Amino acid sequence: MSKTNNRYSFKPNDQLIKLICPRCQEPLFECVDSKYTCNRCKSEYPIAEEIPDLYVDVTSGDLSKKVEQANIDHYDYNVDQFMSNVVRKDDCYHYEKKMFKELSKGGGNDKILDVGTGTGKLLNLANPHYEKLVGIDVSLNMLKEAKSAADYLYRGSVLALPFASNRFDTVTCYS
Repeated sequence: MSKTNNRYSFKPNDQLIKLICPRCQEPLFECVDSKYTCNRCKSEYPIAEEIPDLYVDVTSGDLSKKVEQANIDHYDYNVDQFMSNVVRKDDCYHYEKKMFKELSKGGGNDKILDVGTGTGKLLNLANPHYEKLVGIDVSLNMLKEAKSAADYLYRGSVLALPFASNRFDTVTCYS
């Protein structure tokens, strides 16, 4: 199942992924005027750099909010350093490559969601085994780097995922 073109392009009303409102869990239907609006709670989610921004802060307590914001700031600010110094070379990903090969043997390998996708490194490794590559991360700057690795990208939090249940064949969350 090798993909010939894995370049990201924003698909505002594509229902393949079935987005839901991260606040109230109701379906988000259409993107109008460069934003998604929830019909139930009226929350609005803008599109930033062709990436839907479905991030909601669901942390409680002052310390939790500070930690969440520090995480976002760290990855937004350090994306260039991350890309040049921290990312391992492709030949170091033996375990991950083997994992995707094994997972794909069972079939049902149409869609993968990488939670905390960062620059999309794991999606690049999953590419030969999955038809649709989906990434979500809190850092918009990291997601911009992931555009070459994913079919769908969303800014959001692991604490409030904006996807309907049972939409993915595989979900990864790997650091």
